Amino acid sequence: MHQEEKLEIVTDQVGRLTEGLTEIKLLIQQQAKTTRQQAQNIDRLSRIVERQAETADRLAIAVDRLIQDRQS
Repeated sequence: MHQEEKLEIVTDQVGRLTEGLTEIKLLIQQQAKTTRQQAQNIDRLSRIVERQAETADRLAIAVDRLIQDRQS
């Protein structure tokens, strides 16, 4: 094999490697974006659940008062 052919093969391989690394980089960036969005969603859902728990507590207190009022 001539030096020129070897150089062409190596150049091709480096090009493919570069393309692969670029693709991996893009996938990692997309995954990071998705992870950030999921974290934001988890935070939002956590706040919603906390509000729902507070509402459930208030409703339970209201029901207890109604029961006490009917018993008196």
